[in-house]
Amino acid sequence: MFRADGYSELFHGFQLALEVSGLRPSTIKHYTTDARKFLEHYSGGPPSEVTPMHIRQYLALLKQRVSAKTVYEVQLALRKFFRFL
Repeated sequence: MFRADGYSELFHGFQLALEVSGLRPSTIKHYTTDARKFLEHYSGGPPSEVTPMHIRQYLALLKQRVSAKTVYEVQLALRKFFRFL
């Protein structure tokens, strides 16, 4: 079973990339938290095995639980994260 906490170097690199891009600390925290939560939910293997369908299913699940704005923000975070990879 995949555990996001096993990828601390990956998340640290992602955080550094976000800092270099000039994002605010609060945005960086949200993006890293959202990416980590997604990977913990996915738990199907390493991030390199995530497909667009996995992301769409996760966003559809979130849409049932949180506001549209929050879903949009998570989508932005995941886009940044997977572009970073």
